[in-house]
Amino acid sequence: MSKKHLVAVYGSLKRGYGNFRVMERAKGKFILEAISKKTFVMDGSGYPYINYATGENAHPIFVELFEVDEWGFTNPLDSLEGHPHFYKRELETFVLPDGTEVEAWVYVLQSAVEANLGLLKEINGQTVYFW
Repeated sequence: MSKKHLVAVYGSLKRGYGNFRVMERAKGKFILEAISKKTFVMDGSGYPYINYATGENAHPIFVELFEVDEWGFTNPLDSLEGHPHFYKRELETFVLPDGTEVEAWVYVLQSAVEANLGLLKEINGQTVYFW
C-alpha cells in the first residue's frame, strides 16, 4: 500500500480552480479546510505564491487539505510546482475548524514575495491570506 500524504493547497490547485485537474490526476481526496499556524506573505494574480514572513504584513493562509498517495505527490503535484527549484515542499502545521492541529505539506516559493494586502480576508474572526 502506498504511503499517504496530507497536502495543503492555497491557490489554483483548490477545488473549482484551473489546476484542480492536476489534483484530480494525483487522485487527491479533499479532507477539510484549514488555516496555517505560521504566518506568510502572499502575492499573485494568475496564480498565488507564498513565503515565510513575520511583521505587520504576515498572516496565516487559508488552505484546502487533500490526501494523496506517494505517486500523486511526487509526480503530478511536484511537477506542477517545480519542486524543489521553483516552489519547495515544506512540512507545516495547520489548524482545523475544531482547533485540532495537523501537519501537511505546502509549496513555498523559493524567492522573495511582496505582500498583496488585497488578498486578505477575515475568516472566523482571523485575518488570513485567501486566494
